[in-house]
Amino acid sequence: MKKLWSIFVITVGSGLVAMGMPGEGSPEDPFQISTVEDLQLMAADLNAHYILVNDIDASATATWNPVAGSPGVYRGFEPIGDIGWTVRFRGSLDGQGFLIQNLYVNRPDEARNGLFGYIEAGATVQNLGLSDVTVIGGQRTGGLAGENHGLIQRVFTTGYVQGAWATGGLVGENNMSGIIENTYSHASLSISNYGGGLVGANRGTIQYSLSSGAVIGPTWAQGGLVGQMSGQGEVQHSFWDIESSGVNASAAGTGKTTSEMLELVTFSSLDIADVENANGHTWVIDSGNAYPTFGWNITPEQIDTINVLSWPEATEITFGDPLLASSLIGGQASVAGAFTFEDPSLVPTTTGSYAATILFTPSDSSAGDSIAETVDVEVQPRVLTVSGTFSVADKVQDGRQDAAIINDSLTLNNLLPGSDVQLQPRAVFSAIGLGTHVVTLSSQSSLTGPDAAFYILSLENAPTTTGAIEALEIRGRPAPAQAQSSPDTSSQHARLEWHGSACHQDPPSMYEVLRTTSLSDPDWESVALLERIDGLHTWISPDPVQGSVYYRVRIAPPPNG
Repeated sequence: MKKLWSIFVITVGSGLVAMGMPGEGSPEDPFQISTVEDLQLMAADLNAHYILVNDIDASATATWNPVAGSPGVYRGFEPIGDIGWTVRFRGSLDGQGFLIQNLYVNRPDEARNGLFGYIEAGATVQNLGLSDVTVIGGQRTGGLAGENHGLIQRVFTTGYVQGAWATGGLVGENNMSGIIENTYSHASLSISNYGGGLVGANRGTIQYSLSSGAVIGPTWAQGGLVGQMSGQGEVQHSFWDIESSGVNASAAGTGKTTSEMLELVTFSSLDIADVENANGHTWVIDSGNAYPTFGWNITPEQIDTINVLSWPEATEITFGDPLLASSLIGGQASVAGAFTFEDPSLVPTTTGSYAATILFTPSDSSAGDSIAETVDVEVQPRVLTVSGTFSVADKVQDGRQDAAIINDSLTLNNLLPGSDVQLQPRAVFSAIGLGTHVVTLSSQSSLTGPDAAFYILSLENAPTTTGAIEALEIRGRPAPAQAQSSPDTSSQHARLEWHGSACHQDPPSMYEVLRTTSLSDPDWESVALLERIDGLHTWISPDPVQGSVYYRVRIAPPPNG
């Protein structure tokens, strides 16, 4: 019988593309998918049956479906069966042990994201690997599917998944009729609501499955294997790595250490065997060296091939310090080993983004050679602290806290030899009222010099000093006032005269007149408050001067001064 080719026309990427796939789409003669365009064309017939006939590189999806008005931003692959209750995948996809690599989905404002948006009850997805996916979505987001009501078996994912409620490395939400069995995910996860390393929210059945990817998000929302359980959902014989995930809790499943996850005995409830006895078993493990995987995904000859599933991130890299392995966080490989910098003696010569080479070296040298990857690490400025002494000038009260440094022997600590950096100190009083106050270096202090950009200044535990804020005294001259007479006495009044505009750069709203009976007496009595008047100002005591009396005028301090 002559083989039929089915022709579809559907929007793929940025335009209409006419494609053909061998097959009839029936269970007996499924459509044969060989390209990423064929993969997208599954949306043309959601009831059909499909198989993969080779590995598929989906890297091109990273530039599919540009976002209008946002140059360089693309929505990527359109999930199959992604429109809620009306458009669902009802057929089947058998990957036949082949891989889909580098699938890109970027739809943070949409629900149900993954290779599939919605897998309906009765649909089947099996024998498939999704490696190095990037899936970014809203609610119900997963590396394989956003929402599942069907059967998913012998499927795995690696890469990165980001979403809101019900986000999982494999499936976002597994609903009541959904069955997920013999699956795993090593994808790392970033969540803002409930999410899990394998499944974000579960109301169906999960069994014989595992996950190891990092789960990053609110602590209350993190699930090592499953983020949230509800309804009649159940999870059996399923595990997650508490170390690589960074999560000790899960809504369901059993947490194990990394070393336990590499041992055959941990998975005795699975259909699993070691490499030498892998034939006929669903799972295979190279005990002590790698996580379990599927028998169709690896052979005894391939078990020694090193595969880095995710590279670590470098944190706490400081300008002037060597690149230490202790700064590497995360990272995952198919065999046991260690991540290090290629040149641990290398010292970054700048701050900001810096290219460095990371090595993965297997613990067992017979497993293979080291693998290298160049990554961008973020180099932080070096922190300088201050020691030494300084002094400030006393000042008259002006309503401000700034202090004038008149002498300093300040030193910058932690400065690298040969760096050209100087301290420009600034100081402030701790209060603006009269008296002696603590004076500290202020946040206006700065670093200058050709190398200043590689450092930041910390004033923690910086030296302090003291300084005095004194009253602004404007001495007038006592002078006879007009004679005041009464039936039995005549007297002389005090007269103060000053120029208001010359007293202060920003004349205050009030002046205060004070009086004392002795210059050796520090306590002056306030006898008058006067409104500010620019130019010549005169005050005459309302009472006759009796005995030795001294007057002065000053700017009135603020209410809390």
